[in-house]
Amino acid sequence: MMITKRQFSVTIVIFITLLLLFMGFQIGKEAASTPGLNKYVSDIDCKSKSTASEPAFVNPGTTGKPEKLSKENEWIVFVGNENSGYADTVKEWSYYTRNPVSLSKELPLAGSESLPDIIMVEPAFVNEHSKQIADLMEKGVDVIFLDLPDFSYMESDYLLQKMLGIRKVYQEEITLKGMHLFKGFLLGGERVFETDSEEDEDKFQDLDLTVPWYSVRGSTKTFMRGTLSDEDAEEALAKQLKNEDMPAIVWRSYYGKGNAFVVNGNYIRNRMIGMGFLQAMMYERKDYVVYPVINSQVFSVDCLPILTNENQKTVEELYGRSITKAQSDIIIPMFITLSAKYDKKTTCFLSVKYNRSDPEQPSQDLMKTYLPMIDEMNGELALSENHPDSGFNSEELESDFEYLTSEAPKYRISAIMSSFGNLKELSDAVINANDQNIRTVSTSAHNESIPVVGYQNDRITCQQTTSNLTRHTFTDELEHLGVQTLLAYSNCYYNIADAFYPETDEDKWQNSSREIFSNLTTYNKPFEMLDCLTITESDSRIRTYFSLNYKAERNADVITVTTDSDSADGTGYFILRTHDERIDSISGGKFKQIEENAYLISTEREKTEIKLSSSLSALVDMEGSNR
Repeated sequence: MMITKRQFSVTIVIFITLLLLFMGFQIGKEAASTPGLNKYVSDIDCKSKSTASEPAFVNPGTTGKPEKLSKENEWIVFVGNENSGYADTVKEWSYYTRNPVSLSKELPLAGSESLPDIIMVEPAFVNEHSKQIADLMEKGVDVIFLDLPDFSYMESDYLLQKMLGIRKVYQEEITLKGMHLFKGFLLGGERVFETDSEEDEDKFQDLDLTVPWYSVRGSTKTFMRGTLSDEDAEEALAKQLKNEDMPAIVWRSYYGKGNAFVVNGNYIRNRMIGMGFLQAMMYERKDYVVYPVINSQVFSVDCLPILTNENQKTVEELYGRSITKAQSDIIIPMFITLSAKYDKKTTCFLSVKYNRSDPEQPSQDLMKTYLPMIDEMNGELALSENHPDSGFNSEELESDFEYLTSEAPKYRISAIMSSFGNLKELSDAVINANDQNIRTVSTSAHNESIPVVGYQNDRITCQQTTSNLTRHTFTDELEHLGVQTLLAYSNCYYNIADAFYPETDEDKWQNSSREIFSNLTTYNKPFEMLDCLTITESDSRIRTYFSLNYKAERNADVITVTTDSDSADGTGYFILRTHDERIDSISGGKFKQIEENAYLISTEREKTEIKLSSSLSALVDMEGSNR
């Protein structure tokens, strides 16, 4: 078939147009690419610690009302030991919520002229004080029982049972099959923490399943209950036991004019779970809550890349090439694919030399290879000071700074990762080294003395990792949901050095890679609407979070959130939780729905107005108020 001149001309025009479009795309891509620079670091001086304090109680030793309690705050008293695990959780929760908490070893007297809004009480301080607690609840004080006294006391104290909404004390111990967390308490939805095989039991089930069995009244609201083994379930069925008869773990009851929130187990002493539970209880007390959050989901890969060809024999046997080649040929391309497919940003904490005792020295000119690859995955490069069997060494830190200055003089490293527990010593060493670029330190060591996020000194923030992607147990999942509920923050962690120094087959890259990518995409799925950030972007959000002054007020169906423009760097983020109300419209900001009755609010002006209406999709719980 002959092609006419017209057809030929049209074909040439289309071809040239496509060529120009492709060239323009490539030019734009190259222009946007900045492999020699850290595009996440700005020249703006990082905000020093201003309103952020340290986790601490106010008015220690007294039940008196704190002097500086704002009208947005509630009067809360913690009754317990200052150095207990309960106290650590309550202090850090107070730190994030900006709601001061008084410390006392005595319960307030119901006849006092003024009474707290909330009392959080350790189990040891409940014994022999049921009448005093009942009198306080009669006056409208809400009481959070952070755990329960021992079974023998619970069995004998009928007034306490009545306050807590306990219908029957069944038995001192039962070993459960798992736990059922109902939706609407912690953010993230419903969860059933049980397994069907021994292999999964060993892999996932690490909750304390041996608990006292208390059944609660129909007027209570259960947030988490135990699930029975097949044998116990058959016995319960034979006895015609109902849902409310199942072992209650977390619930709310009413007594007098007050609420009683009850935890049957040691969950509050795990601060990530405990802080999430406390925040969820604050929501359950009110028609709605608005509170500031960080809105940051970080993916941290430690020791990627390692810049020394160490452990050569083992690595060659495992991957048929050196560490540096295995990273550029196998590992980093997988992270590039992950970034493109799931829109993830990866923070890579490079290790100049992981094993300090290995005779090999750091390679030269490798940054020219790795920087464009990190840029292609939309990632950020930071520094790792994690090393096997060695603590922190300030001289090695300075040596690493010198290497990076030589190999990548224009790339500004702003973050350091360390499993060394004393982050303050690391932060002070950074200042002593006079490295003005470092603005945040991260740690993979779950040190209870270090806040999940906070300040290490006047200039440097800290960001703890919240989960290890090579494992995700049921406790890990509860911790994940707890921190997301309180802060809308996560920092998922993986150490690539495990693949080059494997202790088990699971550590080898071909096995661990499946686990980390599956966990990263599966367990963060309920929070896909939150922002995936690098460690430096997250640092900026943390500084804004701590410096944000705000107030939230409601008039009819309109909630007004007012922020202090001098306190926030850019957009502020809040979570709004309602009970069967949805957002009808918003001005001065934007919103995303997290789940039913929960929204992420971004404020773009000093005043943001949110108009609510009754939720058309609200469903009545077929089992009534007790699920």
